[in-house]
Amino acid sequence: MSKDSFDGAEFVSLRLIDVDQLCGLWGVKKSWVYDQVEAGRLPVVRLGKQLRFRETDLAGYLAEAVV
Repeated sequence: MSKDSFDGAEFVSLRLIDVDQLCGLWGVKKSWVYDQVEAGRLPVVRLGKQLRFRETDLAGYLAEAVV
């Protein structure tokens, strides 16, 4: 991606939330989140030892999980 082609839309998709925020949004326990990440079912961004989640990835996960 060149600097000239950046329109800001890509930046919105980079918004990250942490484990506590995810638990609050979805009403799940931390252990569930960690289990899903370890199993490779929940997409994650690792920043050192910290886990972060892209909002767009989470929306995709929910779309696939809800049938």
